[in-house]
Amino acid sequence: MTIKVLHIIGTAKIGGVELSVKQFLENVCQKDSDIQHFLCANFEDNSFITNLKICTLNIRTNTENPFVIFFNAIKIARFVKSNKIDIIHSYNRNTTLTSLIVKKLLKNKMITVSSISGMYNLSGIFRKFFNQWFLKTDYTIAPSKCAKDHFMRNYKIKNPDQIRVIYEGIDPDDLPNVPLNFEQKLNLYKDSFKIGMLARFSKIKGQQILIEALHYLPKNFNYECFLIGPQKPNSEKYLNELIQKFNVNVKILHQEYSWAINLCDIIVCPSTREESFGRVAVEAGFLKKIAIVSSSGGHLEVVKDKITGFYTKQSNAKDLAGKILFVKNLPENEKDIIKENAFNFVRTEFSIEKHVQQKLQLYKEIINNN
Repeated sequence: MTIKVLHIIGTAKIGGVELSVKQFLENVCQKDSDIQHFLCANFEDNSFITNLKICTLNIRTNTENPFVIFFNAIKIARFVKSNKIDIIHSYNRNTTLTSLIVKKLLKNKMITVSSISGMYNLSGIFRKFFNQWFLKTDYTIAPSKCAKDHFMRNYKIKNPDQIRVIYEGIDPDDLPNVPLNFEQKLNLYKDSFKIGMLARFSKIKGQQILIEALHYLPKNFNYECFLIGPQKPNSEKYLNELIQKFNVNVKILHQEYSWAINLCDIIVCPSTREESFGRVAVEAGFLKKIAIVSSSGGHLEVVKDKITGFYTKQSNAKDLAGKILFVKNLPENEKDIIKENAFNFVRTEFSIEKHVQQKLQLYKEIINNN
């Protein structure tokens, strides 16, 4: 019997949760399997599905409008019924709510799975109410043990086995390559120590902590720093004000410069709040780069302190400055050992192959149990 799974995401874009789903589908479609996959999303263009030979449904899934969500559910219910879908797998709060409505419309004739994409702020009644949608599906996938523990602590969960931990998988073939004329594009300083950060521009991600940390480095420290992320004018204005205030050498680059992370000596992830996974730190391992990460959340599972990378105290700029200086002064042979350790660790624990295998096993288990 062929198992049919419909994946629902928001806007089909190359980043975050959407990138994870894209890499999963690209890899799983290359395998002989008795599971057939479908994709529902808001497709702004065809670039997202260039290598995906699967049936798709293009609707406005990237919305918080309750009326649009309800009409989306009606369209998806028709799609599920006509294609005889067995499992709906949703990846954020809005699409999870949509999948729950679909289940009601079809009188519980299919199974719902949700993937927790973040350890969300639980302050306020409404926020806590919205977040619990992930736990109303038949099964929930957490991207780390700490994410599962977070929801177990904050919600009454009758069946802990409902939440399964499946780490994200990284496909190294999708990591950005350095263009031939990169020196002209970036105007790099000679022999500088290059510090990189790849994340959306947000106080949660901690760009402001890194900027302040650079201020505490010795005055004769020859460095340059790249902050890379999707364009966000208001956040960039705030960061530029900090750069001027602390008089530090920082370039703000947008997503098309994500390849610049390959040029960096270290990759910094100074999140001010617990990460549910820590994708950038894992990518650093695949690139054989040393990562310095906040000592909290998923980072504790994807980086081993002083073995595959280094921890820094959360929201502590002085401690981060000390860690940057420490890595800079490490003997090259010790740096090489840490890079190799990181590569071997992420290749074993966070490969796309392992991720695909675990998700397929879960789908089969779900069907067998129902």
